[in-house]
Amino acid sequence: MEEGEKSPKRSSRGKGKGRSNRRLWALYGVLVVIAALLVVITAELTRSRQPPVALPPLGATEERSLPGNAPEVLSRQAPVKPDPSGGPALAVRSMARERPRERGILIFVIDDVGYNLNELKPFLSLPGPLTLSILPQLPDTRRAFQMITEAGKVAILHQPMEALAAINPGPGAIYATMSQGQVDEILTQNIAELPGIEWMNNHEGSKITSDRAVMDWVLSFAKEHHIQFLDSRTTSASVVESAAQGLGLPYFERNGPFLDDSVNRKAITAYIEAGAQVAEREGYAIMIGHVWDRDLPGILSWIYPKLLAEGFRFDTLRALPELVKDHESTGN
Repeated sequence: MEEGEKSPKRSSRGKGKGRSNRRLWALYGVLVVIAALLVVITAELTRSRQPPVALPPLGATEERSLPGNAPEVLSRQAPVKPDPSGGPALAVRSMARERPRERGILIFVIDDVGYNLNELKPFLSLPGPLTLSILPQLPDTRRAFQMITEAGKVAILHQPMEALAAINPGPGAIYATMSQGQVDEILTQNIAELPGIEWMNNHEGSKITSDRAVMDWVLSFAKEHHIQFLDSRTTSASVVESAAQGLGLPYFERNGPFLDDSVNRKAITAYIEAGAQVAEREGYAIMIGHVWDRDLPGILSWIYPKLLAEGFRFDTLRALPELVKDHESTGN
C-alpha cells in the first residue's frame, strides 16, 4: 500500500506545478498588455507635443514668379478666428449614423491653367465640383477649356493684369497705360477663346485692381457681357469693391486662404482646414490653389470625403451670388 499512498502525493505535486505555471503565464500576459499600453501612451504624448503648422496671416498679398512661366501668388492671410469649440475645426469624429448638419460651402478655384495640360488632368478626375481658371492666348488655352467642360467642371477666365512688382503677367494682359478701348479689345479677344464663360478673376493684378479708372472699365465690360468678377485679393489696396458698387454690381472676393503659400502637404492641409473654419463662420469660403502644385490634387482627393462627412458641401463659383445674398441677409 505504500506505493498506493505515494502515488497520490506525486499527482498533487504535479497539479501544483501546473497551477504555478499558469499563474506565471497569466502574469506574463498582464505585463505584455501593460507594456503595449505604455508604448501607445508615449506615442500619443509625443505626437501631441509637435508644434502646429504656422499659417501666414488672409488679405493683403504680394506676388512673385516661380521658375519658368508659372507665377506664384504669396498671401499674407488675415487671421483666422479659432474654432469656437476650442478644438481643431476638422478633428476626426466618430461616424454618426444621422446626416451631419451643413456647416458651410467650400469653393476651390484652381488658377494658372493653360501652360501644361498634364498638370491639369489630375484636377479633372477629382470628385465633386471644381472651378478652374484659364489663362488666355496660350497654346493650350482652348484645349484646356474643352477638357474642363467635358469633365463637368467649371471654367473661368484668369485675366492677366499688371502687378506692382516687375512681373510679366503673360499674354492678353491689361496694363495701367491702356485706354478703355484697348481694355475692351483685350477682354473681347480673351473671352472669345472661352465661349459662354460666366466668371473671371485676376491673374497677378495688384496694380490694376488698385486703379479705380481701369477697374471701372473692366467691370463695365463684365457687366455688358454678363460676366461676374472675382477679386483674388492680391493687394490690400484693391478698389474692386468700390468700383462694383459704383456700377451697381455685387462684389465677390476670395475670403479663404491661398492653398500653396507653402508648398508641402502638411501646410496645404492646414490651409484647407483654416478655410473650412471661414466657411463655418461666414457660410462659405473661396480658396485658391494653383494647377502647378503637384501635391494639391492628391490632398483634395483625400480630404473630400472627410469634409463631406463633417458636414461641409462643395460647390463652384456659380453658386456664389446666392451664397453672398444669404450671408448678407442673415447679417453674419
